[in-house]
Amino acid sequence: MLEYLERAALDRQALVVRQGENISAAEVSERAGRCADWLIQQKTPVVAFTLENSLDWLAIDFACMKAKKTALPIPDFFSPQQRQHALQSSGCTLYISGFPKSGQSIVEAERSSAVTPVSIPGLIESVRIQRFAHDPVVIPADTAKITFTSGSTGNPKGVCLSDALLTQVATSLAQVLGDLQLRRHLCLLPLAVLLENVAGLYCALIAGGACILASGAQTGFDGAGKFNAETCKRFIAESKPDSLILLPQLLHALLEHEDVLWAKSLRFIAVGGAAVPEALMLRAEKLGLPVYQGYGLSECGSVVSLNLPGSSMKNSVGRALPHVKTRVDTTGELFVSGPKFSGYLGDNPPVLSDGNDEWLATGDIVAIEDAFLYIKGRSKNLIITSYGRNISPEWIESSLLSAPQILQCMVLGEGRTSLVALLYVAENTTQADIGNAIEKVNSGLPDYAKISGWHTVKERFSVANDCLTANGRLRREKIQAYFADDIAALFAEKTFAG
Repeated sequence: MLEYLERAALDRQALVVRQGENISAAEVSERAGRCADWLIQQKTPVVAFTLENSLDWLAIDFACMKAKKTALPIPDFFSPQQRQHALQSSGCTLYISGFPKSGQSIVEAERSSAVTPVSIPGLIESVRIQRFAHDPVVIPADTAKITFTSGSTGNPKGVCLSDALLTQVATSLAQVLGDLQLRRHLCLLPLAVLLENVAGLYCALIAGGACILASGAQTGFDGAGKFNAETCKRFIAESKPDSLILLPQLLHALLEHEDVLWAKSLRFIAVGGAAVPEALMLRAEKLGLPVYQGYGLSECGSVVSLNLPGSSMKNSVGRALPHVKTRVDTTGELFVSGPKFSGYLGDNPPVLSDGNDEWLATGDIVAIEDAFLYIKGRSKNLIITSYGRNISPEWIESSLLSAPQILQCMVLGEGRTSLVALLYVAENTTQADIGNAIEKVNSGLPDYAKISGWHTVKERFSVANDCLTANGRLRREKIQAYFADDIAALFAEKTFAG
């Protein structure tokens, strides 16, 4: 990736737009160089950092490349336990972070210790530095970056990624998006999220575009679980980007009032990270928004496929990127081939891919039509009823979310005669409203997949209560534990649809 930064610097390319000011790739490279000189003096192979989207984030990221250090970006929405797990399991002994602002999560140890601000060469803001005495960890030699997946259960897994992989994915994205000539990309998601890092920042760099960087407060984010859609829409309207990347729940929030003047400048909105309800895509299309789904996983450098303008397959996640091959086995599980991750942290020895021809099981159930991928659900999420029916809950959940009253839901029914649903609904929604909505959904489902009962919860599923991953996927086991009393009531009460 450094090759593209240096080329952009020579071409006097503007890489960053910050508060209306163009910042050149040359300045980013110069700042990264000074930071790299400092990093070289630090006796650690892994450099962890938690910063808001900023020129300083870019400087540290590229400085790690220059200094041949492994970068470990940690999102600020990670819980203290997740953050400590990432630091310890990577053997990291140097952690750089910004000073916490209101609403931001921080490591518990930071609350009780006075940390003197430190100025690192090349950075604009002063930072805090923490050093640890973690035991060294064996990391694949080509690891340029470690990203932690916020999986459905347990501690997140550290995925080791090479610069060659990240560059390949960003290059393929720039290739398939080339005809759109996107020149201003708004990095709305945290750059510590691999999707924004690769498909946003790196793709824009390779394509000769610029990224708009802003703090969470400017773009409507407050801590781990709060999002102000009106603030976000104002910022999008003012900054006039050509493109941005959204998670499904963010798109849902931005479309709540169906005003689209904020999106006037946008020519491409990628949405992914989790399953996107068909009703949400249809709503965006009806409003005239250029929204297209993508699909990927961290082990493949984030993006595997992306839908594009001109496609008639509106509910598809698109065709595979040029460097990726796909196939589906007899169970419907998707396998991908092409450049992949170098291993997981903690494997002894590390699990390494054996080259581009090795097929990787994704765990996702898909259908492929005319090379377009359609995601049906996760194989491990399959519900097997007492009648032996195998049902993907995502299928039913997508149908339920087509009802405007139902904001979130999770379908259950493992080992039972019928399916039930845990619901979080819009304010002032009555049981009659829910009953009518579910009856309408049931009318389009086979008998074995109909919802026979429901229970509404008072608290939204969120990252803050550990019920959603950072990408908005349901953490099903966590939800079952967190809402155990509600689920017990669900199976005990007699609120039945139809």
